[in-house]
Amino acid sequence: MKKRLGAKKGFLILAVLIIVAAVGLAAFLLMPKKQSNAESEAAIAAMEEVIPYFGTTEQISGMGRDPLGVINVQDVDIVGGLEIPSLDLRTPVTVEDGDRAYFATLDKGSPVKGKFRIRGGRYDVFSRLTKAKPGAKVSFTDVDGIRYDYTVTTQFHMKNWDDPEYDLMLLYEVDDDTSFVLACTRE
Repeated sequence: MKKRLGAKKGFLILAVLIIVAAVGLAAFLLMPKKQSNAESEAAIAAMEEVIPYFGTTEQISGMGRDPLGVINVQDVDIVGGLEIPSLDLRTPVTVEDGDRAYFATLDKGSPVKGKFRIRGGRYDVFSRLTKAKPGAKVSFTDVDGIRYDYTVTTQFHMKNWDDPEYDLMLLYEVDDDTSFVLACTRE
C-alpha cells in the first residue's frame, strides 16, 4: 500500500512540475509578442496621424504610386496599413523583410499593377487569416492615403515557389515550404 501511495505521490509531483514548466514557457513565449503588439499598436497610432484617412472609410481618389511611397514610423519603413474589419485586424505593412510580430511585410507587386502580395509571420497576427470567409472586405491604405479595397474570393495552401495570380494575396507561413493564402480581387 505504501509503495502505491509513494508512486501516486511521485506521479502527482511530476504532473505539477510539468504544468508549472508549461505555464512558464507560455509566459516566456508571450512576453515578446506583447511587446511586439504594443510596438505595432504604437506604429498604427502614429500612422493615423500622418497618413490621410487611414482607419476611416474616407479615401483619396487617384491611382497611387508604383513603387509605393515609404514613410519612417518609429524607425520602421512603412508602405501603408492593412485592415480586415471582419477579423478586427489592423496592421502596418513594412518594406523590411523581418520577423516583426504584428507587422506585415510587402512581399512583391503593388496595388497599382496588381499581383500584390503581403506576408505575415508564422505565429503573429496573420494566423487569423484562416477565419476570413469569401466575401470579407480587405483594405490597404498607402502612405499617401489612397485606399485600395478588395474582396476575399478564396483561401488555399500553396508551396512557396508557386506564383498564382490574384489582385491581392495575403500569406502567412504554415511551415518552411508552405503558406496559407487569402486571395482577393480588387473592387
